[in-house]
Amino acid sequence: LRLNVEVTNINWSQMAGQKSIVRCADGHTYSADHVISTIPIGVLQARHQQLFTPSLNERKILTIENYGSGNLGKIFLDFEEPFWPTNESFATFSFLWREEDVEEVRSTGREWLMAISTFHRLDGFSNVIQAFVSGVHMRTFETISDEKLIKDCRWLLEKFVGRKLPKLKNMARSRWLTKKNFLGSYTFIGRGFDKFNVGPKDLAEPIRKLDGK
Repeated sequence: LRLNVEVTNINWSQMAGQKSIVRCADGHTYSADHVISTIPIGVLQARHQQLFTPSLNERKILTIENYGSGNLGKIFLDFEEPFWPTNESFATFSFLWREEDVEEVRSTGREWLMAISTFHRLDGFSNVIQAFVSGVHMRTFETISDEKLIKDCRWLLEKFVGRKLPKLKNMARSRWLTKKNFLGSYTFIGRGFDKFNVGPKDLAEPIRKLDGK
């Protein structure tokens, strides 16, 4: 079992005999009777031509290219103490933007904050609140520094809560869109599936049968 090894190519050609040859970024190669690929759709869409030798068949390529690939991010803020109600009635902090708020956030370089709709308590972690991030500002969210993200989130929460917040102890975030081994966070059925009569079953179909054909 090899962990943290990047696969750069899977050679499944007849020239490789009945074995498939898996090449890795560290220079190692491995021969295998069977290769099960769970490569994310975002990576397949970006690099399927380089990942497979020979190229995948037309139906697999059409399936890959017509999958929808969406983006979703998460932020976790861990405070010294909660500044929200600790009883069971607390659900979320939701943000309703007025026009003057929108102008303010745009003028201060914090427009990405509009990709956050709510913060809510994280069950099992009494001092942690979580936010989901989505929409057109995802790349900005993933590329800004941790320091700016923390400063902007504090500004947002203090603006809407209306008071200073306790000290922040820790922050965690996702970066699925810009991580080269993910390039997205979820997939969905694309419009092209009906047009080309393809679907997930075509992607799941083995490239080569057990008899080598």
